[in-house]
This record gives sequence, structure tokens and C-alpha cells, in this order.
Amino acid sequence: MWWEVPMTVGMPPSPRESHTAVHFLTQTGKEQLIIYGGMDGNRMGDVWILDLKTWIWTNPVPNGIMPLPRSLHTANVIGCRMVVFGGWVPLQPADKAETPDKEWKCTNSLAVLNLNALSWEQHSLDDFSTTAATTNNDDLIKPCSRAGHSAVVINRRLYIWSGRDGYKKLGIVKVFCCNDLWYLEAEPPAAPTAISLIRASINTLEIQWTPVPNADHYLLQILKLESQEAADQKLQSGKRVIRTIPASGGSIRMVRPSTYRQQQQRSIMIQRGGFTQQQQQHQSPGQSRSIIVQKGL
Repeated sequence: MWWEVPMTVGMPPSPRESHTAVHFLTQTGKEQLIIYGGMDGNRMGDVWILDLKTWIWTNPVPNGIMPLPRSLHTANVIGCRMVVFGGWVPLQPADKAETPDKEWKCTNSLAVLNLNALSWEQHSLDDFSTTAATTNNDDLIKPCSRAGHSAVVINRRLYIWSGRDGYKKLGIVKVFCCNDLWYLEAEPPAAPTAISLIRASINTLEIQWTPVPNADHYLLQILKLESQEAADQKLQSGKRVIRTIPASGGSIRMVRPSTYRQQQQRSIMIQRGGFTQQQQQHQSPGQSRSIIVQKGL
């Protein structure tokens, strides 16, 4: 491993700091380095692309409504989109004529650049499902404004950690540190695969399914084959898989392992009228999930 300074072609980006740089593989297989934003005394909102094979710089002007220029934000590629979150943005009071970059504030705005179409898409945090993994404020339904945070994509989920909130106004600077963890579901979760019957005996059924990445819980309905009317009534009775707390009549409660790829042993209590049985389940990395359901007499 060694450093090298490649010779590039074209006008390079101007000097800057606190920008973001992401790697993107185009539909035609080209590798690109995409630089966005930053500051050089003023906050910036330009986009630069470096072709990593030809080493040619381009400075496209994306279509759509450009977000506010920013620095100390994060940018992550999810599919064909670059998702920009937070950062310092200039204050823009309607009654001030001077350059707004002299004053700034943190933001929790979301900007999405479609890298195939090179077009800014209009999204907000309200368009996505956001969940606080850890927070000191249970009233928050989305992350507060912040800059200098970190963000990483795992499967199609964007995790946001820490950072600081604050502003500079009328020469006064105030900054507050954040110590919470959030994640954003950028796409609907994948549909689970079909359930397979592994083996059956007189009083037990063993079934399995392939786990879904990032799934917090599974909903499994078990119905006895009866008349259509009786089956419809049981569908409405709400047999379902939910998360923790002790099981109660009419539900199957299942706890997902705390670590997706770590072998875990779990216990499921099934209670439905005269059905009260307990079973255990194991999972190793890459294996299907399976449970054993014991039939009531």
C-alpha cells in the first residue's frame, strides 16, 4: 500500500474543507468519486465528479431545486442516490441583505441527489421511517439538527450517530453536543421468503424461513385448516408475532437476536386457549430460522 498523486484532467474543485466524498458505481460500470459541499470561508453547495479510470474532473449542475449550501454534513450512497443529512447551513433572514454565510445554524434537513439522472429530489425526514435506537428525549420523532456527526449505511438503513447542534447569530456562538443514535429506513423492508415445513409429527410442526436483514420482528400466522368461515374468524383474531413482553392468549411472541450474525438461543412461548408449549431455537450466521410448534391436544 502506498500513496500516489495521479495526474487529473480538467478543472479540479476549489480548495475546501468539511466537504463529503463518496464512491459511486454507475449503470455502465464506471467508478466515480463524488464531492459535495464544504466551505472555503463561505459554505458551498457544488457537485464535482472524478472519473476514477480516466481521472477527468467534471462539474455538473444537477436539475431540480438545489438544497442550501452546507459543511460538516454527511453523504452516503444508497442505491443510485446520494443521501445528504444535516450540516451547517447559512442563516438567511428575509430582512437581511448582507451575505448570510457570516451567520450559520445546524440543520436536520435531508437532500437526495439521484446520481443516474443528476437531479435533486425533494424529500424530507417525514417521507421516511426514522427510529431512535438511543436517545435522551423520548418526545423526539426524528433526529434534531446537527453537524459533525457520523453516518453509515448497512443494507438499506442509514444510521446517524452523535454530532453537535448550534448556531452563530449576532456574533454569539452556541454549540450543544448530541449523544443519540438514529436510523432511517431508506426503502421498505424486503418481503420475507415463504415458510417451509421441515418435518411434522403427530403433535409437532417444524418450520423455517430465511431471515430478512434489519428485521426487528416477524409476524407469523398459524391457522388450523377448517371451514372458510372458521378460518376467516381466526384471521381476525390477531394471531401474530410481536416483540418482547411475556406472551398472552392469542399471540406468539418472538425475540430477535440482538446481533444479526451472532449465534443466539431463543425461547418462544405459544399460548392459545388450550395450547401452552415452549420451544427453543438456534441460529448460526447465514442459516435459515426455524421453530418447532407443538400442537394442542
